[in-house]
Amino acid sequence: TASRAFDAALAIDPNCIPAAWGRAEVDRRFGNNEKARQAFERVLERDPNYSPALQSMKQLNTDFSRWPEAEDLQRRSIAADPHPGAAAYAELGSIYLRAGNLDEAQEAMQEALALDPYNYQAHAGLGQLLTTQKKWAEARRHLEFVRQYFPDEDASIYPMLFQVDNALGDHRAAADAVRFGARVFPDDSDLQRLKLLLR
Repeated sequence: TASRAFDAALAIDPNCIPAAWGRAEVDRRFGNNEKARQAFERVLERDPNYSPALQSMKQLNTDFSRWPEAEDLQRRSIAADPHPGAAAYAELGSIYLRAGNLDEAQEAMQEALALDPYNYQAHAGLGQLLTTQKKWAEARRHLEFVRQYFPDEDASIYPMLFQVDNALGDHRAAADAVRFGARVFPDDSDLQRLKLLLR
C-alpha cells in the first residue's frame, strides 16, 4: 500500500523528495538494498541535508556493518539538525563502538549524557565500552543505571554485570545480577547458562 501511494505521488510530481525517499525506504524494508541505496543517493544529491534519507542510508550501512559510511552519515545528520538531541549522539557513539573507535565512542556518548542524563543507549554503550577496557567501577555505575531504569531493555547487560562484579570481588552482587536478569529474560541462553554455574 505504501509503495503504491509513493508511486502515485511521484506520478503527480516526479521531483517530490519525500515521495522519492518513501519509495526507496519501502525498497529497503523489502530487502531491495542496492535499489534503495541508489535511490537514497539520488535524493541526497538533490538535498544533501534531507534528514530521512540520511537516516535511511545510515541504517542501510549499519545493517551491512559499513561503519565508516554509517559514521559519516550520522555526523552529517547531526550537522544538518539545528538542535540535535541526545539520541543522535548516542547513536553516533554506538556506531563508533561497533567500529572499534573507542575514544570517539566515549566522547559521543558523554555528549549524549550531557544533553540527557537518562539516555539508555549512552549508559548501555558506556557500560559495554568500559567493561571492554576493564574499567570495572566506572562500567558498573553505567550498567547498574541501566538495570535500575531499563531492566527489560537488553539481556546482555546482566552477563556484563556478572563479569564486572566478579572482577570487583563482589561475587554476591554478580550472582544477584544473573538471577535478576534470568527472571527478566527467562529465555536467554547465556543467562540460564550462568545461572546453572551458580548452583
